Amino acid sequence: MIHRRKIHTKSRTGCTECKRRHIKVFRSRGALDARNVLSLGLTFPQCDENQPTCVNCQVTRRDCSYERLTPKLPLSVKKSRSELRPSPKNNESSADNLSASSPTDDGADHSPPVNIFHLELFNHFIQNIPEILGFEPTALGISGEEMMKYTLTSPFLMNQILALSALHLSVTRPSQYPHCKINATQLQTHAIVGFNAIESLTDKCIENILPTFLFSSILAHQTLCESLVFHAYSFEVFLDTFSQSLRLHRGIRAVTHRSWDILLDSPLGSLLEIQGKVLEKDASGRECLALFALLENDTIDQDTKNTYSQAIDALQKVFDAVSDRPLLSNKVGSIVSWLVMIPDGYIDLLVERRPEALIILSYFGTILHTYKDTWMFGNSGEFIVKSVGTYLGGPWEHWLQWPNRAVMQSDL
Repeated sequence: MIHRRKIHTKSRTGCTECKRRHIKVFRSRGALDARNVLSLGLTFPQCDENQPTCVNCQVTRRDCSYERLTPKLPLSVKKSRSELRPSPKNNESSADNLSASSPTDDGADHSPPVNIFHLELFNHFIQNIPEILGFEPTALGISGEEMMKYTLTSPFLMNQILALSALHLSVTRPSQYPHCKINATQLQTHAIVGFNAIESLTDKCIENILPTFLFSSILAHQTLCESLVFHAYSFEVFLDTFSQSLRLHRGIRAVTHRSWDILLDSPLGSLLEIQGKVLEKDASGRECLALFALLENDTIDQDTKNTYSQAIDALQKVFDAVSDRPLLSNKVGSIVSWLVMIPDGYIDLLVERRPEALIILSYFGTILHTYKDTWMFGNSGEFIVKSVGTYLGGPWEHWLQWPNRAVMQSDL
């Protein structure tokens, strides 16, 4: 019996730059305005094919291939992608009908209709907030009812909550992975479109600040999980997506800093205050001492040494926080806080694949491996430690002894 080879369809129209960076193509209805996305440093896990410049290339300031291909038409002739496509039929599947739509001139709400699966996702989120967000129940600080009050007035937050809920199901229920993962991506895109559509992020009131903070934080959780869990065992792809996640977390720090006093008076105030006190403590542990010795190298300039020192000091604070288990009420928050505390320069060094930056990352991998049972970390810690060793090779083996030993001991 002759088995025919399965035919695989490939995109012929995706952005060349995104293809080079191994970013998949995701088609969404309507152009994605990068105005507010740029303020958070966000890039999409997929190329949205927006022309004349896709959002990923706008955010990362890359030369988009669409810009060279798109003819300069008069404004009166141009049509959006959503105008050129037929309207979705009522009997389309939820996965096909969740693509983001852009607002139109008639003022009507053209958002995709809510379906039973959306209700299932929202109920799943409300019932499992501590597990999904990584908060222990005693430290949550905000009830499901309070969360619902803000989500019902902020559609972009609702869509992002549904997206994270779908991603959680895709990890914890492998049999539902394809359906849930597709919905997670499409709901996230729709959330970002809604976030772009809001007129202002500067109104200093809790009704605006808290939904924006929750949206940014939950979006950061999703992008981090996607980079850690869905790395496809390609270290190069992982480094690209993880670096994007780092920039997003840094953007959230800027947003949080401007509204810190308001957030402390919000239902999340007690949780944020506890977390802040944990990370304000001076580093006292010894896990990262060898990393400071790594910097005693005349080939590293002083500015770079200062950048590394800040990243290492922040990492030691995380080691201290997660080891202080009786006082730690939010393990995930403490671990993720490293992504917020590192200086911007460290991200650039990581993108450049500098050996010292990769070795520091391997130490962070040991923390992730300690909490490998956390759904958004999975086996990423072991993957990072082993991949760094393979990437750097023998000359740097001495500096990776501690991370490799820590991973092996935690598996015993």
